[in-house]
This record gives sequence, structure tokens and C-alpha cells, in this order.
Amino acid sequence: MAEYQVTLRFRSENQQVRNVLNYHLVGTEPIDWADIETQISASWATNLAKHYTPGLVYLGITVLRLDPGFVSLDYNHGTSGIAGTAGDEPNATQLAALVTLIGEQPLTPARGRIYFAAPVRDRLGVSAFFEAPFTTDLAAFMDDMLLLTDGNGNQLELVIYSSVYPGKAALPFNKVASYIVRTTPATQRKRRIGVGF
Repeated sequence: MAEYQVTLRFRSENQQVRNVLNYHLVGTEPIDWADIETQISASWATNLAKHYTPGLVYLGITVLRLDPGFVSLDYNHGTSGIAGTAGDEPNATQLAALVTLIGEQPLTPARGRIYFAAPVRDRLGVSAFFEAPFTTDLAAFMDDMLLLTDGNGNQLELVIYSSVYPGKAALPFNKVASYIVRTTPATQRKRRIGVGF
């Protein structure tokens, strides 16, 4: 049993965009990370690429085992990645789509958050909230991320990882039991400005 940090890597107009997910291994190493990357990229291509301009490109994942002495490894999706397929309308800048993670145990860390790059502007409704189909497709992507299984039968459970354990946190990690896709646009300037829990 081990914990891993899996970073989804994107490029947006020549700038890096990263989403960090934490996983707990149910099974034994080695893990077929190339297979895991294929699952993540397939879900991105199916559910989310259609909401972003070609300027946002999914590049692959970076994996780090959360134990001393391990180095991160990159698993790239081909040579050019997967570009967004929405038209030339620009992505909404200075905004993010927030997903709140809710832990299985009512103990710290009980909640977490992931900020996704905001989609093209027409995914914001007249009331300036994210609307379906974007929110529905983001939920489908999150459903796929909750449990990843490689070709060897190893399962990776999405968890909320505590960066302060041991210390204030009651648990080193908390399995994600559910999540909420927020319709209110958020920002992620500095640490936490915008929509929280």
C-alpha cells in the first residue's frame, strides 16, 4: 500500500496548467502507469476536451510516490497531447471551475478542492454560472477519476491527502466518498480567493 501524487499536465497558450490528484494504492506494485495515463486521457478526450479551445492541450501525467527518496516520472500522451476541440472562442480567463472533494471519514482531512481551468466563455450562462453540459461532463470526468484500475488489477482510490500529517490531521489521507461540481466560477489567485467550501 502506498500513496501517489498524480499531476495532470496541460499547456494553455504556452503556460503550464496542472491539476494534482492524490491516490492510495489498493494492490501491489508495480503499477502500469502508462495504462493509467491512457484512462485519464480517454476521459479527458471524451468528457472535457470539447469545452476548451485548441489552445489548451492535455500533455500527460507526472507521478510521484509520496515517500522519501522517490523521484517523479512523466508519462506523456504521444508527442503533441490532446488539444481542446471547442471553436476559436477564447477560454474564460481569470476563472476556474471548482470541484469540492468530500472525504469518507468525518476526520481531518475531510475536504479538498481541485481547480480546473475555466472552459470557453459560452459555457457560462446568462447568469454567469457554469451550466450543463460542462458541469455534467466535469462530473463524468470526476467519476472516472475516483477509481483507476491498471491492467494488472491494481486499484488507485482518489484520496484527500494531508500535507500536515503527523500533526493536526487525524488521518494521513481520507478516501473521497463524493464531490460537488460548483456552478459558481472561482479564482485561484494567491492561495484562496473566490469560492471555497
